[in-house]
Amino acid sequence: MSKEKKEILPVATLGHPALSKVAEPVGEITDEVLDLCDSMVDAMYEYDGIGLAATQVAVNKRIVVIDIPSAEDMTDKDALLLSPGERALLPKMPMVLINPNLTLIPEGYYEMEEGCLSVPDINGMVERPSKCILRSKIISVENGKEEDVTLECGGLLSRCLQHEIDHLDGILFIDRMTLPNRVKLKSKLVKLKRSRKKKGFLRYS
Repeated sequence: MSKEKKEILPVATLGHPALSKVAEPVGEITDEVLDLCDSMVDAMYEYDGIGLAATQVAVNKRIVVIDIPSAEDMTDKDALLLSPGERALLPKMPMVLINPNLTLIPEGYYEMEEGCLSVPDINGMVERPSKCILRSKIISVENGKEEDVTLECGGLLSRCLQHEIDHLDGILFIDRMTLPNRVKLKSKLVKLKRSRKKKGFLRYS
């Protein structure tokens, strides 16, 4: 994958029609697809995110880029508590997911505050399953290596995957919030849409 510096892609914000579309599967992984992936990684870092879906840059393809930080000071005992997906994937970050698919494991749920590059400066509590099974083609940003994985994922990795793959199905984190929690944010959401409409519902670096 090319490391040539590119112009930073704008991010679609609340109100942009791209965010409500169900993304289409990627067929052949062409140079154009790889260039898009590189540009998405650049945008993720530019906007200080840990994940970005192609629909967030108004591209209707099932592509996600993620970079979940690994706890470098983790003890061996803590490492044993990681899910198989965390142990396998965290050392390989950042990475690209092509046509990712999730199976949620409804054994336990937890609530956590989430934010989104497409809903800037607004956070809210979202309850999600603590674990999921990821099936995806993964491409390493560092060396371009491709592999197909099926892994059980937990922790922040699981939440990030659920959040980003929701984007590919036209779902925002605010759609997952309880009605009372969303009502609390209503005025902020209205204000955000109004302000972003003037800029075509796009966010520039």
